[in-house]
Amino acid sequence: MLTGTPASSATSRSEVDEESGPVISRIVVKPRLTIGPDADRGRAERILRLVEERCYVSNSMTSEVKLEAEIVVQ
Repeated sequence: MLTGTPASSATSRSEVDEESGPVISRIVVKPRLTIGPDADRGRAERILRLVEERCYVSNSMTSEVKLEAEIVVQ
């Protein structure tokens, strides 16, 4: 069983497009997943990859969205 405490932060970069004005060109989402020492780290990594691939919000955006996940074992 995989249990954990999620936490997340994000940063963004904005630029000025000559035609449309200011735009957010890149977003970096940095989730932190804390798991127990007996948790399956490989499963946690697979879940985070699926989150990145299937995120409704980031898949709806035209700007680049990057996930930089961190898994902490406690």
